[in-house]
Amino acid sequence: RKSPTILFYTMLYAALSVHGIQEWWVAFSGLVHCSAIEIRPLLSGLAFLLPAIVVLAVGRKRLFGFMARRFDRAMGRSLRDGAFMAELLCTLPVKVGMKWWVPNSHDDDGDVQKAWISGVVESLDENGIHVRMPPKLGSSSEVRLIPMTSHVMKADELLSAAQNGLRCVEW
Repeated sequence: RKSPTILFYTMLYAALSVHGIQEWWVAFSGLVHCSAIEIRPLLSGLAFLLPAIVVLAVGRKRLFGFMARRFDRAMGRSLRDGAFMAELLCTLPVKVGMKWWVPNSHDDDGDVQKAWISGVVESLDENGIHVRMPPKLGSSSEVRLIPMTSHVMKADELLSAAQNGLRCVEW
């Protein structure tokens, strides 16, 4: 069973092909009446047939793979996508009791897997978000203040802020 997307594109290519063949019929019908071939319907028919011809010649999977790589390599695309996702996350309302990830200020061994620690939002006030961190061995839990200068930033502001403090993080 084919997916709805594949069925849609199959029907689209079929409709374009039928229209292209109709245009060619008009272009070549002039030969029956001993007149010249009309150029406009000939070129129009070719334009309508070209997508189906390319898909048949190259193959659907190869064509999709080529286009996907082309869009993925677009300069700055990943940065803009990341900034957009960060902007969406910035609109998330902060609530008491929700999980909040805090940079680990005590990470001395450089292990990036320990660079962030999960805490729980304890309270909110004009100073920022108060996050209760899990207790470390032999000590009690601490509450860290995460300042909120501007919780909601636009994607371009986030992008420039990220680029100013950019560093490589291995996953």
